[in-house]
Amino acid sequence: MLAFFMSGFSALLYQVAWQRMLVLFTGSDVRSVTLVITAYLAGLGVGSFMGLRLADSLSPRMALRAYGLTDILIAVFAWFSVGLLSDVLYPLSLGIERSGFFLWVLLFAFLLLPTTLMGLSLPLISRAVADDAAGVAGRVSVFNGVNILGAATGCLIAGWLLAPFLGFDVTVKLGAVISLLAGVMVVVAAQGMPAHAADTQKASVRGSLYGMNASVAGWCVLFFVSGFIAISLEIIWFRILAVLLDADAKLYSSFLFVFLLCYGVGNVWGSRHSFISPWRTFLSLQVAMMVWVLVTVGALLLWGSRYQWGADALYRWIPAMLVGVPAVLMGAVFPVMQSAVQSDLAHVGARVSWLQLSNLAGNVLAGLLTGFILLEYAGTPFSIKLLSGLTLLFAALLVHDAWRSSAKKRMVAVCGVLTMVLMMALMLPVDVKFWGGFHRAGQGTVFRIQEDASGVSALRVNESFALFTVNGEPQGGIPFAAQHVYMGAVAALLHPDPRDALVIGMGSAGTAFGVGAQTVLENITVVELISSEFPLLHDYERDGKSPALSRLFSDPRFHWLHADGRRYVTSRSRQYDLIQADAIQPWNSGSGFLYSREYFALMASRLKPGGIMAQWQPTARVEATFVSVFPYAIKLDNHLLLGSNEPMTLDAQSLHDRLFSPEVQAYLQLGGASSEQLWAMAGQGRVLMQWEPGSDRLLHDLNTDWKPADEYRMMYFATPLTSR
Repeated sequence: MLAFFMSGFSALLYQVAWQRMLVLFTGSDVRSVTLVITAYLAGLGVGSFMGLRLADSLSPRMALRAYGLTDILIAVFAWFSVGLLSDVLYPLSLGIERSGFFLWVLLFAFLLLPTTLMGLSLPLISRAVADDAAGVAGRVSVFNGVNILGAATGCLIAGWLLAPFLGFDVTVKLGAVISLLAGVMVVVAAQGMPAHAADTQKASVRGSLYGMNASVAGWCVLFFVSGFIAISLEIIWFRILAVLLDADAKLYSSFLFVFLLCYGVGNVWGSRHSFISPWRTFLSLQVAMMVWVLVTVGALLLWGSRYQWGADALYRWIPAMLVGVPAVLMGAVFPVMQSAVQSDLAHVGARVSWLQLSNLAGNVLAGLLTGFILLEYAGTPFSIKLLSGLTLLFAALLVHDAWRSSAKKRMVAVCGVLTMVLMMALMLPVDVKFWGGFHRAGQGTVFRIQEDASGVSALRVNESFALFTVNGEPQGGIPFAAQHVYMGAVAALLHPDPRDALVIGMGSAGTAFGVGAQTVLENITVVELISSEFPLLHDYERDGKSPALSRLFSDPRFHWLHADGRRYVTSRSRQYDLIQADAIQPWNSGSGFLYSREYFALMASRLKPGGIMAQWQPTARVEATFVSVFPYAIKLDNHLLLGSNEPMTLDAQSLHDRLFSPEVQAYLQLGGASSEQLWAMAGQGRVLMQWEPGSDRLLHDLNTDWKPADEYRMMYFATPLTSR
């Protein structure tokens, strides 16, 4: 049991690290993350399929040894996986980044060995610990619960301690050491394992379709639907939490920890009970879970539509309220299933495999359907209603069962639950009313909402200003914030003769608008990860509310693309005179790949001779990382960094003349900025700090791909350099 706890612990170290590292190859939007997760789940399904034939063909002692061997093999793979990612997978991924299917196949191939072994572990351990038919369901459920509790612990430690302090690569290798210890422990323990009655049950396995019959098939169908609902709810929960709470790097780990902890508790709790009617218990758990989800979502909406969210007890307990109770109920479904199908020792491993395989199939379908289609075309509110509709089928079956049992009081209670589920689902608002509450909007606020699979974009509008947010995080406003216009305009006007520009990150479009102030630019490519921003801003522009947006979207020089900015640059060899990065805040989840040393080196390689990269300077570590790459760098004020591969001189007079030209002044006024304001923000052309090849630079405590310290809000220990 200790070894199985350690296996779960190390498995989540791998998942947290691998999932984040693989984002480098797929891009960091929701669709790409879904590709990684479904490839992971599909590999677990392959392991479950192998368990159908293998688990029950072994004696308990041999099954235990085989399980120990799976941990040892996982450890070996994990130890070398970081090099495999960097040296093999990354070069292969560059040619297929536009094909989601082939990219998924590549991810699946990489994850196939470890996830197959992980998927095989539960059937093997189930065979090993099954010593009597009467108690096998409870024992299997206890072991599964212990494994999941280990996973919850690993998730919390990986997200809060190991990844921030050691980095993703070291986290994976630490997981390999733990897997190796667990495997060796099990192999040694198997040597002293006594023989028992289960050793004689192997003969009947081959002719039994691996334990499948009509009853088991029916339960597999139910577990498939249950798995679909579970993963769909996970996706929906995470979207809601990302809007309600700060979407920092620790949010995913915290969310997954709460879910796994409660799921494991549900497993262990359910294993301590004998179920007189597994059928009725399963239906009751499914209906109760969805009722809780709807009641909680409704309560959060009701609160958010009338009051401003604050740092109160309700706000801090939102993840536990939304996720905790349903996860316990989901976890309790597993022992119910086991008690329904485990009737003889000859098919213990196979029936564990059948159930696990069907549940994982539901998980994968949910990831693809909900992550790619429902959120893209129907949105979160409709997705919740669809899941409620599926649950209504369970509720109807529960009513039928209660009616047949003549349990009148129970019938009344079930009808009440059914009515509550139906009413809550029908009353759930859509689009603006739904997301208005989750955006902490009080009464009287006007919202515009656009949601798709990539995220939720919103405009909070009053008479003179519109606040633009993405997944609940402010990105700017319309009219544009002067700081955004300044970053784009000053960098573009500093270059003496730019022709091609790349803007990474759209935000409220203020930075892109600023770049457009440079009249000699011929091509300006804007790459934005969250595709829901485009239709929202276009709709606002068509209403005639923003002359700046009208000018921007009618300018033929601009080319607007939905893509991961880093992935876009990596897959193309095109070079630019100006690269302007207006990325998300460095402590947001997934931002580390846009502030790392490797990222800045990539951008430097895409500059034309004399080209400039302009970068927002949100932290001292970002500054140190930026200047560690560019041989020539300038800090114009406390927020703007300029880097180049060739000597740069800041001609203050030329900048002044361009900034105060009649064309530029008229252009800036459309965006709510002025030349005087931008000139003052630029310190009237005075250089705050400058670096050249001989200048001192800090080469430690920097952001890297595998250790994004700023993303985890790590304290900056280096001493800032003085100007040179």
